[in-house]
This record gives sequence, C-alpha cells and structure tokens, in this order.
Amino acid sequence: MEKNNKFKILFITEKWCDGNSEFGLSNNFHNLLGSLRCSGMDVKFSAIHYDEFYKKHRHHVDKALKVICEKVKPDLIITSFLGLSWMNPTKRIFETLKDNKATLCFMWPDTGYNWAIDKINELGDLADLHVSWGQDHRDHNFPEKHLWLWAPQDETIYYNDEGKTIPCSFVGSLNGYGDRSSYLNYALKNHANLVVLGGQREGRLTSDQYAQYIRDSQIGINFPESPSGIDQCKGRVIEIISCGSMLLERKNNATRKILVPGEDYIEFDSPQDLKEKISFYEQNPKERQKIAANGYKKYCDHFSASKFWTQVLRRCGYEL
Repeated sequence: MEKNNKFKILFITEKWCDGNSEFGLSNNFHNLLGSLRCSGMDVKFSAIHYDEFYKKHRHHVDKALKVICEKVKPDLIITSFLGLSWMNPTKRIFETLKDNKATLCFMWPDTGYNWAIDKINELGDLADLHVSWGQDHRDHNFPEKHLWLWAPQDETIYYNDEGKTIPCSFVGSLNGYGDRSSYLNYALKNHANLVVLGGQREGRLTSDQYAQYIRDSQIGINFPESPSGIDQCKGRVIEIISCGSMLLERKNNATRKILVPGEDYIEFDSPQDLKEKISFYEQNPKERQKIAANGYKKYCDHFSASKFWTQVLRRCGYEL
C-alpha cells in the first residue's frame, strides 16, 4: 500500500511533569512526540498542551479544541490524560471531535490506577483505540479496542553509548514505592559504586540528564511495583535495554511477557539477591555484556520507536 502523506496527527497532552512547569517537560515529550519524530514515519503532527494552554489563557482547553481541530483537520487525535486533573479535556469535547470524523486514540502510560480503567469505561464507544504501556492487562469493558505495547523511546536521547562509566544505578522515585528503599538501602551498604538518584520529581533531573544516567550505566536496576501495588513492565525497562545496559529487575510476571529472564535481563527476588547479583555482574563483565547485548538486540528487533508507531498507526488507518 502507498503511504498517505497527508495523514495528520494532533496530540493532546500535558507539557510539564504533573502539569507543573517547575518540574520540567513531561515524559510525553520524549515518549510520544520524541519517539514519533525519530521513528522515520512520514506523518505530520502537532500538539496542544492543556496545562500550558490554561497557564497562558486562563481557560480550559475544551474552549479551544473544536476551533483547533477545524483548523488542523487531523486524521488522528492522540490523547494522554494527566491523572484526574481538572485540566484534562472532557468527555463532552471528545463527543464533538468524534463528530468531525477524526480517529480517537488514547495513550495510557499507566493503567495501574483504578481511575485509568474507570476513564476507559467512561469514554466508552468514543474511543477507537486504547494503547497501554505497562503489560499489567487490567480488565475493562473494551478489550477489543485495546493494544498492549510498551513505553516508546526517543532514540536521540536513549541509545547505546559504549562509554559507560557508572557500574550500576537506579534512577527514579523512591517515595510511595514499598520495595525500592529497603532493597536499595541494603545494596548501598555493600556497593560503594552503586548510584541512586531521584528522578524528575525528587532529583529534579531534566529528561536529558535522566537519560544520560541510564546511558552511562553498565547495569540499570528496576522495580516493577506501581504505587497502586501491582507489578508493571515500567518504561525504565525499555529505557535501560535501549541504551545497551544490563537490566537487573525484581522478579515479576509483567516484564516476563516481553523479555526472557536469564537471557535478555537478570532477575532478583530479595535484597540479598540484589546485592549478590550486582557483585557477580560487576566482577564478570563478559557475562554482563552478553546479557546487555541480548537485551539491546531484543529492543532493536521488537521495541524500537518505529516498531511502536507502526503498530499504532496501522491500527488507526495509516497506510504503511
């Protein structure tokens, strides 16, 4: 089939982390806009950010969306909600946009919270497609409209940099997660080279700074538990393997749905096991590099930005 070069996408997302400009750009800048920009897909896209819109105009974004869509005439509208924020576009405006014949796709970086499942059910038949990134497979009323993928990456900041100078790291939030602090505090007592840093909220790292720590780490640690208590395949999993680092992941079933333990990554199941795995793979670089290479190949073959957007756009009517 020939490419439809007139196909246009409008993103409706937040601009800033938690809608707060002091926290810097949100993950959607690299997960969505950045990954599509580097995917090689020949599509035009633009974005409106509801938090930025309110800060500039002191009006809810609903007041502008109909006019914007009449001007842009998008074939596909991709929306990501900011939790239960009052700044989110409402169901009523999506009913209006649906009348304009645009395909409506909703991105769900995290369906671990009940509000996300409730929102999917609330949107009902308005949605043409839901795309989730966490592999937690929560039940809702529209499974036939749901595509379970992974967190897409901006490959201009997440890439395999061979000059890795950090032996092992965990970069991300500690507050609100039951297992992270206890595991990492135990490991820190035994590994002076272990780097533990807060992410965007706690550490105030920019997206570029965060990505550089991931790229520079020989081993990247991840914990799958969400604040709601269920295990997910976190975006950090894809970040780590996309940078050619070895993923060290707390044992769970979500990550096993897309990667093979012992081949693409290494599991641990207790603080003691984490400490021992860090020591072993620091002292056995060939084994570490083999696992890291397998994970990176799996990323390139199955989880790249182009693979993600090929699946999404094909489901949304884009002719590849």
